[in-house]
Amino acid sequence: MKIKTAFLILIWAVFFVLALDFGYDLLNQKDTLLNIGGFLVVGAVLIISLTTKCFTVNPFKR
Repeated sequence: MKIKTAFLILIWAVFFVLALDFGYDLLNQKDTLLNIGGFLVVGAVLIISLTTKCFTVNPFKR
């Protein structure tokens, strides 16, 4: 495994955990709008992670 790939996966893992933590904190709030925001954050993180293959592929570079 190349150092660049390992570094990108490490950055992705940190971002993934922080974003999920933030999203789950919003999901646990009493306000409905914050719950919806948390659901959108968690969904966006999952979609971005799958689209970029854990940030190892740049989808905008063609």
